[in-house]
Amino acid sequence: MKTHTRLRALFIGTVLIFANSYWMMNASIFGAGYPTTVSLFYNVIFILFLLTSANLLVQKYLPKVALNRAELLIVYAMLCISSAVGGLDMLQVLIPLIGGVFRLATPENEWESLFAKYIPDWIAVKDKEILRAYDLGESTLYTAEHFKAWLTPILVWSAFIFVLLFVMVCINSVLRRQWIENEKLSYPIIQLPSELTKSNFFDKKL
Repeated sequence: MKTHTRLRALFIGTVLIFANSYWMMNASIFGAGYPTTVSLFYNVIFILFLLTSANLLVQKYLPKVALNRAELLIVYAMLCISSAVGGLDMLQVLIPLIGGVFRLATPENEWESLFAKYIPDWIAVKDKEILRAYDLGESTLYTAEHFKAWLTPILVWSAFIFVLLFVMVCINSVLRRQWIENEKLSYPIIQLPSELTKSNFFDKKL
């Protein structure tokens, strides 16, 4: 695959990650469901469908700049991974947990005396006034006091998530040959996006 092809797919995927993350955040806030509760993320399938449909028009009028199948699948993979990281039971839960112990600690539950003292300063936000502003809203992260309090925990958890994803990629690389070449697994959840990105998909269905 040519370098410019990879870079173009990475750019489109990066832009769509922001839109996709915004969608997932608002879907959970307004009770529209959680796209990442099933293995085949419907939000990513929908975006891939729109991208493939738009690409058909580009192929018709500007074929030289149209995305090829490899690029579409790169974008799909990027959106899937970003959805898994930013979806339910990952970042949507992690961010509230960073300061949840200290925000919800009361004399009645005795959290501070029981286990809060064992949580390092660099892994959680402990300032109750800053956590109160986070919980109640009508404030902003972009003040010196708030930014300083959140910066270190966010960097630490970001590094941890990066290492976690890297280890998962390494494990997949080790197991790839056995799964794909020896056992020839079919991977059912990839069948729909695989078919959707074929150039003749719409011709066959219409």
